[in-house]
Amino acid sequence: MMNKLFLKIIFAALVILFQPELMFSLTQVAVGDTTGRVGSRFTVDVNNFKLPITNTGVTASFTQGGSGRLGEDYVLFSGGFALAGKIENEIWASNVFDVFILKDYLPGILNDTTAHSKELYVVRKSDPPFGKSWQDWSDAVKFGANFYDGDLDGVYNPIDKNRNGIWDLDEDMPYLLGDITVWCVYNDSEQNRRWTDTFPMGIEIQQTVFASNESHLQNTIFIMYSIINRGLITDSLINTYFSIWADPDIGVYDDDLTGSDTAIFSGYAYNSGVDLEIGDRPPALFFTFLQGPMVQDTTQGGFQFRAINNFGFYYGTYLYEGYRNLKPSSFQNFIHFMGFRTFENKHTLYNRMLGLRPLEGIPVDPCNFNTGIVVPDTLCDKVNPYFFFSGDPVTGYGWINNRSTDQVIYLNIGPFNLYKDQPQHIIVAYTGAKGDSPLNSITAGKEIVRNVIQEYSNNFPSLTYIPGEPTYVIDDYELFQNYPNPFNPSTTIRYDLLEDGLVTLKVFDILGQEVKTLINSFQPARRYEVQLNSEGLASGVYIYRLRVNDFSQSKKMIILK
Repeated sequence: MMNKLFLKIIFAALVILFQPELMFSLTQVAVGDTTGRVGSRFTVDVNNFKLPITNTGVTASFTQGGSGRLGEDYVLFSGGFALAGKIENEIWASNVFDVFILKDYLPGILNDTTAHSKELYVVRKSDPPFGKSWQDWSDAVKFGANFYDGDLDGVYNPIDKNRNGIWDLDEDMPYLLGDITVWCVYNDSEQNRRWTDTFPMGIEIQQTVFASNESHLQNTIFIMYSIINRGLITDSLINTYFSIWADPDIGVYDDDLTGSDTAIFSGYAYNSGVDLEIGDRPPALFFTFLQGPMVQDTTQGGFQFRAINNFGFYYGTYLYEGYRNLKPSSFQNFIHFMGFRTFENKHTLYNRMLGLRPLEGIPVDPCNFNTGIVVPDTLCDKVNPYFFFSGDPVTGYGWINNRSTDQVIYLNIGPFNLYKDQPQHIIVAYTGAKGDSPLNSITAGKEIVRNVIQEYSNNFPSLTYIPGEPTYVIDDYELFQNYPNPFNPSTTIRYDLLEDGLVTLKVFDILGQEVKTLINSFQPARRYEVQLNSEGLASGVYIYRLRVNDFSQSKKMIILK
């Protein structure tokens, strides 16, 4: 790991030497609080997988925040994604490849100069309900973040309405899955791009990272990419491809192998044997598409396709008749070396994303491929050339990567369309596994990935937020001051009942004339709230009075129209 880091720092210095205007690429912005808004980078650290992320879409970064680790083992040098397509046969492309110094995305929403749109927003399951992180989420919502709308008013307003110290179903809460959720938004308006012959398309990506400490998920980080075409160039970006891009380093960087498994929608990296840094039990690292983008599709053989977007138990499952979710379309690896940067361009990138040879734009021949072997060779005509190394290295059967080195991978999905202001929600998972040997780590990893897929298919039940016990104790009868006060057109009145009883709650004008009866019924002991609407009442001072058993209390309120 350190040798590779040294080489890349030297490379970065050379880039800056010959292109000094790029020095900003290595600038690090200070991190803020551990909850709420946290600046430009943050490490997701709730389970065995530690993943630094940034507000530009980087997942693990040698320039910002460090590499991804499974326990104490380094497994991911740098990660990100690529997005590409064609407009009238002209390729457009954007990427987040931190190891290549230049990235095409800037933090925040398009055409926005406010600092708050550029930050990472963090909320943890352990955060106090309605506390700082819940309140800061209000800013995230302004920029597109999801939330639970408990009172169904379409507005994010996290208030403990009954003041019981916990969240209730009729109260708003942030988008919180698992033990931690981190949200940010970035856009492709960066002008100093990796390749100068492609340009910004007006794409915003709202990124939601979440993770859980549940035993069957504690080696996994989830990432949702909500990709939105804002119509800067065209209202229809058709035939688009998206790639999970990663530079996995399992311990020592130059002894890695890669593979793919279409049955679990994954690509993965593993070690060739004993690792000089980790030892004889190096882990494996998997990258999985859980939810692919949607494409319209007609019925086939009487079967009606239906696409699904899962957002979590409280946040819903959305079904789209006549559509289907795409599955991975190809997987590629390539040997990562410094000279790679001299010949890679938008054309070779696009070919890789299509699963083709980067220079020629044609499928590879699995049985004539210098970094892999097909076992037995009678399978040559049966191997899918678009999914590199789709065999089983544990049993030694099929197309297997047999050249261990420093590798970079693409797990690709497409083609799909990006219509103006209609997001495509893609969910991926990074999963690590440490078995008794390099090959056993693959077996262990596939089992975890199956659990992860099942968790997604059930709409993340284990990641559902469960409130604790109420923190208030009712030790007396009490009528609380209404809020807001003064008010127009409505206000909330709360009261505590120490014992069951016949309750009356009435409103009187300043002369003592009754103008409204809000409650006249038997109620069991607990905390209550009731809404009062000022319709039909003039501006002025009013009295509201609570009577129950031997208790009576009155308070003043003001209607101000």
